[in-house]
Amino acid sequence: DEERVYVAGRVDASSVLFGGNGILAAFDKETGDFVDSVAWGPDPLIDCALGLASDGEDLYTIGFTGSQGAGFQLQVRRYTRDLDLVWESLYGDSGNQSARVGAFGPSGLLIAGGSGPPLGDSDVALWLLEPETGQVLWEHTWGGPQYEFAHGLALFGPRLYITGETASFGAGGDDAFLISGD
Repeated sequence: DEERVYVAGRVDASSVLFGGNGILAAFDKETGDFVDSVAWGPDPLIDCALGLASDGEDLYTIGFTGSQGAGFQLQVRRYTRDLDLVWESLYGDSGNQSARVGAFGPSGLLIAGGSGPPLGDSDVALWLLEPETGQVLWEHTWGGPQYEFAHGLALFGPRLYITGETASFGAGGDDAFLISGD
């Protein structure tokens, strides 16, 4: 917004890979001074905000939780600019769903991109969420017998671009990919 810069991530972790709580923090845009933050999730389990999107009014943290079910679940949380929680949406079952990128499409729906389990070890996953309620309206996965992860998502008009890494396709090992579609 005009006054603040917002960041999302993880704090109070016991290591780079384990534990920690999700956090959304606000900083003064002019001075860089810390303004406020909100954290969630019970340590030693993990809740992590890997991405952040805005519809121009509210903020949406995008990530995963390991504290509220079996395995990791997609976790999207909607906040006001004053860092008040509006809703939390969890999606997934005993598999491992996580998202790290998000954007709002031309229809006003929130697009979250990350990884999910259906095809291989872990595949690129996209979710469309209704921003007023957090309800998942649509899900799609892409991948092969190894693993794939989405690391970036961009919209240019009606076209969606997803970047990430794949072990199923390419020259072998971890290769970059770019997927595009309408």
